[in-house]
Amino acid sequence: MPQLRFISFGYGHPKPRPSCAAMFDARHLIDPYLDPALRDLDARDPRVQRAVLQTPGAQALLAIMVTAGWQLLAQAAIDDTEPVTVAVGCGGGRHRTVDRIKES
Repeated sequence: MPQLRFISFGYGHPKPRPSCAAMFDARHLIDPYLDPALRDLDARDPRVQRAVLQTPGAQALLAIMVTAGWQLLAQAAIDDTEPVTVAVGCGGGRHRTVDRIKES
C-alpha cells in the first residue's frame, strides 16, 4: 500500500514545483517574517508554529490538507509503491513551510 507524504516548498525560489497529487497555498496565512521577534526563526520554532496556526483559516486549511491526503491515499492502487504526495507552499519557504531552513 502506498504511503502518504506531505512536503513543503517556497513559491519564491527558482526550483521546479514538486510533483504531487495535491498542492495547497499557505501564502494567505500570516507571514511571521513581518514580526521582528519571529523574523530570524523558522517553522521548526514553536513560536512561529503558534503564530501561523493562530491565523484565521489555518486550522481549516490543515484539516482540508489531511482529509485530501487520506482521500487520495484511499484512491491509490493497492499495489502502487509510489507515495501519495501532498504539497504546501508559501512565499519564501522558511516560516509557513520548511523548504528553506537556515542551518545554524
